[in-house]
Amino acid sequence: MPNDQRSLTERSRASFYEAALPVMPFLVPALLAFICSAILSWRWDSWRGRLGLEDGPHFIGDLPTVLLIFCTGVLVIRLGHVYAQHRLGHRPPRLVRQIIALTTWTVAVGAGGAILWDIPVGSLMTTSGLLVAVIGLALKNMLSDLFNGISLPVKVGDWVEIAGAKGRVIEISWRATKLVSTDHVVVVVPNTQFITNTVRNFTSERGYFRDHIKVTLPMTVTAYQASRILLGAATQVDTIASLPEPPEARIAGFNEQGVEWDLVYSIPDVGMSNKLRHRVQRSLMRDFFLSGIELPAAHVEIHQPAVVRSNEPHTNEVVFLRLIDLFCTLTEGELRKICDQMKPRLLEGGMPVVRQGEMGDSLYIVHEGLLKVTIETDNGVTEVGRIRPGQFFGEMSLMTGAPRSATVTPMVDSKAYEISREVLAPVLRDRPEVAALMSEVLAERQIANAPKLENGAAQMDQRETLSQQILSGIISFFRLPVKARSYSPQV
Repeated sequence: MPNDQRSLTERSRASFYEAALPVMPFLVPALLAFICSAILSWRWDSWRGRLGLEDGPHFIGDLPTVLLIFCTGVLVIRLGHVYAQHRLGHRPPRLVRQIIALTTWTVAVGAGGAILWDIPVGSLMTTSGLLVAVIGLALKNMLSDLFNGISLPVKVGDWVEIAGAKGRVIEISWRATKLVSTDHVVVVVPNTQFITNTVRNFTSERGYFRDHIKVTLPMTVTAYQASRILLGAATQVDTIASLPEPPEARIAGFNEQGVEWDLVYSIPDVGMSNKLRHRVQRSLMRDFFLSGIELPAAHVEIHQPAVVRSNEPHTNEVVFLRLIDLFCTLTEGELRKICDQMKPRLLEGGMPVVRQGEMGDSLYIVHEGLLKVTIETDNGVTEVGRIRPGQFFGEMSLMTGAPRSATVTPMVDSKAYEISREVLAPVLRDRPEVAALMSEVLAERQIANAPKLENGAAQMDQRETLSQQILSGIISFFRLPVKARSYSPQV
């Protein structure tokens, strides 16, 4: 896993812990108290005589030793916290701190009591053993939760699923572990449940895990087309595309409705799964619509008058072109003429479709998949955008014969329609006013892709000027009559 991805995961988990302890301010007071108590215990016999306490109760002589024991306990506890913080990389959880304190104080109290009341260590251990046995039987479940909490297979910050509960671990205590779900609901799970039930831990050292979306497509959809649409939809989400492991589309099986597909993609955090799943599914719905694919549904027999359907060819392509703003002013007959002559192109992932600086006279409309746009400058190659289904590129080369302004490369296997100058020329010659309308669309598109102007008036002036320039290029490139300028809309 890349270092930046690992550090992101560690920062995400560490954000659930308390702030780290400052080592020196935390240790120095305990160390000073230990040194002072040690000096007092060492010099107590001589100081006791000077204070006139030689004839006092016998426990007076043991007080410095008991004080040294307790100061040692404080120092041991703090050293344990610092050591645990050093090993974990963050402040240890509360349960770890409590266990260190309980163990240390149990030993300190036992040693102090044995010294003050002259209790033999053997008898103290025997009595303590019997007491522990009685308490253990009475608090069996509580102690089970305690010791299971010490050995839990999860850490604070992990995303886990157990017994139907799914959430991020925010606290591990003596008896229970607290999870917070994506709906911000706190779920308290007894520690014993983590031992007796199967636990799914979604937090990986790689910094991401794989999620699945299953969809059933009709038998009429080819495997290549399904892969283009599914992979393109997942790659359109920047968070998914930025992770090192690319999405995969697999055939999961067959049923009476069609082919079951499994779309597998990576996500960096389970808390983002619902949001990313929504974005992928929204892209899938859009791309299925643009491709004319209807998802199979359960068959319901309904008796109603027959619907008259059009038998004319290219019906889906006409609907697709009508959604493109560049062609929205064309009539249905003109759109059908273009559909008859435009060429479907299968684009191989990683192979540039057009290159910056090349001459061209065609436009591409993306039908399936996803492409990226890069430009080469003195500082190197920079990605400036991505083109998804329903968007187009190469319009200036088609309309004005200008060189390609950028390199366009499919990120996954894709499909596009190519419309050349010869296809569009008859439409513009028959209706020159279409050139003026298209110049307006291209001008608005270029302004939208450029940095915003300081005020609206300047933007309106630039749009009108740019529209006239593009219209002049169209008239010259397609050799339209000069009167086509008179159709230019007034802004």
